[in-house]
Amino acid sequence: MASGTGTAATFSSNGAPAGQVEIACNVADDKNHAASADTGVTIVAPPPPALHVQELCKVSFARDTKRPTRVDNEAKACLDQIALELKRLPDAKVVIVADSNAQEKQIAAKQEKVAVRHKHSKVEHFDRQRAVNVMDYLANDQGIDSSRIVVASGSGNDQNAQNYLLPAGATFADDAQGINVVDETTVRPEGRKPLPVRHHKKATANQQ
Repeated sequence: MASGTGTAATFSSNGAPAGQVEIACNVADDKNHAASADTGVTIVAPPPPALHVQELCKVSFARDTKRPTRVDNEAKACLDQIALELKRLPDAKVVIVADSNAQEKQIAAKQEKVAVRHKHSKVEHFDRQRAVNVMDYLANDQGIDSSRIVVASGSGNDQNAQNYLLPAGATFADDAQGINVVDETTVRPEGRKPLPVRHHKKATANQQ
């Protein structure tokens, strides 16, 4: 629709389909002078809204001090909800960003120094292990294709793993900074094995 007063006119494309539109301009004054001209404009569809990462529930690894990288039952409840969301959105991915606290970072740093001199020394990166353990649960317990799971370590000073939903077409780097993607093939998942049960011998009658 075109409208205007005086020497100016505007064209509104509201409701018009995308494509070429021809506009006929006719003017006349009170002295019976008239003129006409034709022009055209191209209507372009607006770009789709930008897709962003959605923050999901967070998993804490601070409850089990003996196994601080294990996916416990409380974490399982969170991950079960994430699995349902991924099954509802088959084109989406999940990004797992796990952290380690200052003490754990110090342990890993010391182990890395030893590993420089001793090739087969173990280096325990708590953040990477947590991320891989979460991935292992989603893939093996919930049947989520591992290609839809991205594991990363963050820069936080805690024992959490924050989970993010990555819609198809979104880029995680646009919404999160300070993370390092983990090569999950270099970290062996630990699984959800229970602690071994210790059996105590009963005291004999001869013991005082």
